[in-house]
Amino acid sequence: LDHPFLLSAAGELVLHAPSASGHTPTTIARNVRWPAWSPGGDAAACSRVEPGPDGVRARVELIGVEGGTRLATLHEGAAGAPLLIAPGVPHYCLWSPDGEVLSYVAPTAGGLALFLSRRDGEFTSRQLVTSAPVFLCWAPGSNQLVAHVGNSLRWFDASGMTLPEPTGREATGFRAPALPEEEHIMQSTRGLELEGPVG
Repeated sequence: LDHPFLLSAAGELVLHAPSASGHTPTTIARNVRWPAWSPGGDAAACSRVEPGPDGVRARVELIGVEGGTRLATLHEGAAGAPLLIAPGVPHYCLWSPDGEVLSYVAPTAGGLALFLSRRDGEFTSRQLVTSAPVFLCWAPGSNQLVAHVGNSLRWFDASGMTLPEPTGREATGFRAPALPEEEHIMQSTRGLELEGPVG
């Protein structure tokens, strides 16, 4: 590879930068896992699980790639809430293509939930829906988020407002939705079949 990349190993966030000898690793943060590198490349959303005054909590933190500075806490689980969405996995994070909004799946007392947080702090931990399973993707223009949640296919704008659902609320066969450049098309998997268009 001739470009930098991030790895999380043994709780350390490591930046591997190209060098004459291949790649030079630099540890930029500790006690973080599952990094999601922002599209701009200057920060990563990471999971951190650690004890506090009221018990162990799971957080989503924004870490600067240069220096490893914690730039913001984008989400903090409630006291006593579950810590993991799967074995060893506190959260699943997915940036909008423009890098302004982070979508993520986090555990709550009511089950898995889909949240949004804006990087600029306009809103954080905005809970959209609670159910499982959750599969999601962003539109290329960062203006829409589509998610298969439970038995429904749900559409949201970048602030988390619910949008009309062109496929109908009950869409049990849809998995892993995908929005190509043509924003009136949606593709998804249903068994071995490919679905689309929707409008």
